[in-house]
Amino acid sequence: MTDSMRPTIGMALANGCLHVLHVAVILFSCLGWLSPATRPAHLVLAALIGCSWFVLGPLIGHPGFCALTGIQHRVWGALGRAEKPNYMTFLYRKLTGRDPDPGRVQMVTQLTFYGTTAASIALFLWGE
Repeated sequence: MTDSMRPTIGMALANGCLHVLHVAVILFSCLGWLSPATRPAHLVLAALIGCSWFVLGPLIGHPGFCALTGIQHRVWGALGRAEKPNYMTFLYRKLTGRDPDPGRVQMVTQLTFYGTTAASIALFLWGE
């Protein structure tokens, strides 16, 4: 293996790890509120997502910015990938083979986040 191949292999490995992490975060964000045992961790994740979308994003001029997607985009750039859609659009395209309406993807993502976060808060505060 040559030295010039190492960054590409490293970036490809980072890309794979970020995909696994991204999918895990999405699944836990959607389902973590269901179990009383995981609800506190779900609330922490929801707070982190909310801070990324509503604090970090506006500070850097990109409301709704996902820090994890931002890292993924840097890796994609290092791998030479020109197109860098938001991760949910990317995932929809990968799973279905179709191009989604980005506005609809954004709306469904936000509604799912708000709904699961509200359910998690309500169940955490008032029990099941």
